[in-house]
Formats: sequence, C-alpha cells, structure tokens
Amino acid sequence: MVNSLSGLAPHAGDISRPALSYAAGPGFDETCDRIGNISDNKIVETDGFNLTCKKLYHISLLDWCESSTSVSGNGMHVLISG
Repeated sequence: MVNSLSGLAPHAGDISRPALSYAAGPGFDETCDRIGNISDNKIVETDGFNLTCKKLYHISLLDWCESSTSVSGNGMHVLISG
C-alpha cells in the first residue's frame, strides 16, 4: 500500500493518518515516530502491521500533480523507479 505524504512524518498531518493508525495498530505509530519526517521525493518502506498488505510505502511527493486531474512533475518518476 502507498501512503502519499507532503514531507511530513508518515502519521503527522496526513488525512489518511487516523484510518491507517486505527487499522494498522500501535506498531504503525511507533515505527512512524522513529522514522520522523521524510525528505521530498523519498520512499520509506515499513511493515504492513495489522493491515492485509505486507508492506507500506510512505512517499513524500510535493510535486505529485499540478491539478487534481493530472499526474505530472517528479512524483510519478519516483514512484515508478522507487
């Protein structure tokens, strides 16, 4: 599963944080606290914890898209080349 961020820690200020934290369990929050903020265009891999996926990929992509209907900028390249 991919958790797209805006340069924050995987669980801070992110709209998906409450749902991920609840579903993944306490190990998610503990691991995210250790990770801290993620630099732009970086990917951090963690376990899936209590989720049905095996891995979570936390990706900080500030230039993911220019509009809500298109994908542009550097984000898609980072995601594909991971």
